[in-house]
Amino acid sequence: MLRVATRYIALILLAFVWAEESSAQTFSKVWDYHYGGGYTEFFMCYPKYSTANGHVVLCGVTQSQIGFDIIESSRGYTDIWLCMIDTTGQIIRQKRFGGNSIDNLNTVLQAPDGGFYIICNSRSDSSYDKSQNNYISNEEALWIIKTDSLFNKEWDRTFGAAVTGNSQNSVFWDGCIGSDSCLYLLTDYRNVLGIYPDGDVTDSACNNANLDYLVYKITATGQLLSTRTFGSSSNDCPVSIEALEDGNIIVGGNNGTSSATPGLNSNQGGGYVMPSGCDYTASINGRLDYWVLKIDTGGNVLWNKNYGGIGVDYLMDILPLPDGGALLAGLSDSPVSGDVSQSAISPHTNIFSTWLIRIDSSGNKIWDKMITCAQSSPNFSRTPHLSQTLDGNYLLTTILGAAFNGLCTLADTMQGNQDFWIVKINTSGVVLWDKRWGCRRYNAGYRSLETIEIAPNDFILSETSTGTPYEDQTDSTYLGWEDYWSLRFKFNSNVDVEENNSIALQLSISPNPVKDVCNITANKLTDARFILYDITGRVLMQLSFNAKKEIIMSSLANGVYIAEVRDKEGRSVKGKVVKE
Repeated sequence: MLRVATRYIALILLAFVWAEESSAQTFSKVWDYHYGGGYTEFFMCYPKYSTANGHVVLCGVTQSQIGFDIIESSRGYTDIWLCMIDTTGQIIRQKRFGGNSIDNLNTVLQAPDGGFYIICNSRSDSSYDKSQNNYISNEEALWIIKTDSLFNKEWDRTFGAAVTGNSQNSVFWDGCIGSDSCLYLLTDYRNVLGIYPDGDVTDSACNNANLDYLVYKITATGQLLSTRTFGSSSNDCPVSIEALEDGNIIVGGNNGTSSATPGLNSNQGGGYVMPSGCDYTASINGRLDYWVLKIDTGGNVLWNKNYGGIGVDYLMDILPLPDGGALLAGLSDSPVSGDVSQSAISPHTNIFSTWLIRIDSSGNKIWDKMITCAQSSPNFSRTPHLSQTLDGNYLLTTILGAAFNGLCTLADTMQGNQDFWIVKINTSGVVLWDKRWGCRRYNAGYRSLETIEIAPNDFILSETSTGTPYEDQTDSTYLGWEDYWSLRFKFNSNVDVEENNSIALQLSISPNPVKDVCNITANKLTDARFILYDITGRVLMQLSFNAKKEIIMSSLANGVYIAEVRDKEGRSVKGKVVKE
């Protein structure tokens, strides 16, 4: 009760602080809280297809015993922990799942019936919440738990390889629900011994010595329909799988030619040769490329393509789009080359920028965008992460490393040894706004962070934090060595009007977005000044103003700007201008 009371008191105090300051700020923080027990919790994801409804489900793993927020006993060394919070940050429901050993969460899918599919990799035997043994004791297997909307378990299933010496890797990267209501679950697979069938894996690998993509197709009630491998002669490292609007499936990951490719864990590094054969008909661009396939629900390849430059381009996430295409996000150290039209901040140095590429339903590139903030090698990382905003634009959530402070175009300074960067981008690739949030320390081993929009311009960011209160991380109820940490913030997108009398001021900007020239109108303000700021508040332009003015913006870079008209009496009106 004391912890709940403390949260409500903190929320009331924050409301007073931000009510006073928000009119002068573009962003306003609402609250931040830790969630967990006395030892370790790792946040991994929000559920895909979440309907939100004012509630957000935090999904990850726990190693804590009962205490603080944890109300159920541990099963094994690592268990799954789901925690539902409301818009005030209060826990309204939670549930723990596990067997007698190590169970790690990979993703959660919200089912059409309101329940959840929890996708894990497990070393546990049949015990506690796990009803089936793995084929090989203490080896990784796929474990699926189906719950209702209240987190009550309905059923669970275990799938995997059965031949000792073969490898179904410990990272089940992703899953989706197809147009046929089946689950499509993605992992990697290496059949070293060349023995088939291999447990539940019936489709032969392309190259037994190297990794392939492996997709399980499972019914909504947990029955295995098929397995399908996709690969080339090289190592093919899967990352993301999504259902497309046209009813097909997009699968993405990475392949390349380097035996020293950064960002690959010990199970994925080495053995790289020029990709060829099997399902691969694309062309490699550099040391490592995004490799993306479009398949139908029967597992037939419709097309496959590589995307990248001559450096390292490492895919991390795919966002399906309403037009049947997709937005791809990853890390790049490529200069201008191949599909890369803007250079990374430090090419060929293993210092990475975020690289986005939008493709149509046939895999053709529409545009690409390099976000030139630096991040170290993507080893164990699950960022950058993509989501779609309620207005149809895109949200990118990623990490900034303290070692690269100064290599970024952000005006904010770093606050901890890892900070979080959220960028809103429109459908043409133009940055609308960006914001950095900081805390003292971020867990470098589990780089999972995501942002969800719960109402227009109202967001919750979640990640794993190891820090006590510091800067944006103000919740004093720090629980264990590592906790889930969530921060709610709002973007104040409305025109900001400052008035010293009762006259209603209005600002008109047309066209907006603007390519070259826009017209600014503020009929109530004469004998005034027009001022244009960039998003950091730096003054770019000052001109005399008398009710209306034509503003030439052709020389400015694409992005978001703030226009202000202010008269001699101090009355002013502001508005956002998007240059594209």
